[in-house]
Amino acid sequence: MKKIVFYLSLVLINLTGLFIVLLIYFILINLNIIYTPKIISNNKLYRKIHSALIFSKKEQILMKIMDESYIDFYPALELGGDYEHLSRKLFDFPTISGEKTFIHKPNIKKLMTIIPIEEGRNIRCINFSLPYDQKLKNLIYDMVVNSTTEENLKYFQFAAAEFDDNGFRRNSLPSNKNFPNILFAGDSYTEGLYVNDNETFVDRMREIMDNEKYAYPVNAGSNGYGTINEFLIIKEYAAKLNIKAVILIHCFNDIINSQEVVFKGNHPDLNKAWDKNLSILISIDEFCKSSKMKFIVAPYPNLFQYINPDIESKKNYQSRLGDFCEKKSIVFIDIYDDIKERLKINGEKLNKKNKETILYENDFYEEKLGENIYIPFDDHLSAYGHKVFADILWEKIKELNFKL
Repeated sequence: MKKIVFYLSLVLINLTGLFIVLLIYFILINLNIIYTPKIISNNKLYRKIHSALIFSKKEQILMKIMDESYIDFYPALELGGDYEHLSRKLFDFPTISGEKTFIHKPNIKKLMTIIPIEEGRNIRCINFSLPYDQKLKNLIYDMVVNSTTEENLKYFQFAAAEFDDNGFRRNSLPSNKNFPNILFAGDSYTEGLYVNDNETFVDRMREIMDNEKYAYPVNAGSNGYGTINEFLIIKEYAAKLNIKAVILIHCFNDIINSQEVVFKGNHPDLNKAWDKNLSILISIDEFCKSSKMKFIVAPYPNLFQYINPDIESKKNYQSRLGDFCEKKSIVFIDIYDDIKERLKINGEKLNKKNKETILYENDFYEEKLGENIYIPFDDHLSAYGHKVFADILWEKIKELNFKL
């Protein structure tokens, strides 16, 4: 009898220990502190268990759609990029200068959607990028509209992205052969996730530069890119596309994929991460000089920075990057203060401890027009925000007297 009790106790202890380990694992995964290895995340049983434990019913349906629409997930993190699940239906994985990277498939069309998920009185959104399919679009649309209140449907949006022969985001008009080409390098903020082709800031730059008879912008941004991926693309396409200038839209996640770590500036691994990233910028600058191309670095002003005015985020990010560029004689453009001046911030909500209440409808908007600059529940630019970003960036370029 004692042996039976002993063995049962042993089993119970082991099961309790396993439960605690799994619980900690799921918490760390959802806080983006650790990442699921590819061999596990690609396992269908794991995905079903994870979906059942973590997601709402609507999300589980969407995850099923994802599984049916995607094949062979590949983590961008393994390719020098951000933590993104990449699908071989959307991406190719070429080797450039001896390093493997990723790029959208030539002439692919992508469906991007932001879907509101209601939880009692609360709401949050989840984001999907899928290979474009009209039936799939209709399926998601019907499912969301039939289960979402009219008030919250304003957060629901579809956008389509088309990519050219090189796997770059298309502008609304083709290249003007009379103009030199400028390559915009960056990640999802440059690509323009969740807005249509004619709404990206690069396409707005195309309109401005065409009117000014200045240049034609090439959108080489891609969701999941890190600075090393951008460097590989620059090296591969500079000569092929006769690029005369590179504008790199730098982002916090080029350093470490954590807003708090980068903007607070006090993590023990941060200096090492900065050094690694800045060394890549030096290599890009040297390559541009040897290829007789102009080079500009322009950091993206993240919504987190405006939500948390008590953190010296500009000092820890924009200013640190700007000081480096000044030291290395790299042209630097900072539009943080320009965006800040145009934002109307809901001060009452800003003072609340629960910062998550701030990101929503009309808490951050352009003061004169009442238009959202950032997508609600997200830190990507809205269609209007892309226009603001492009207009400010162009004014900065003109101030530099930047001749091509």
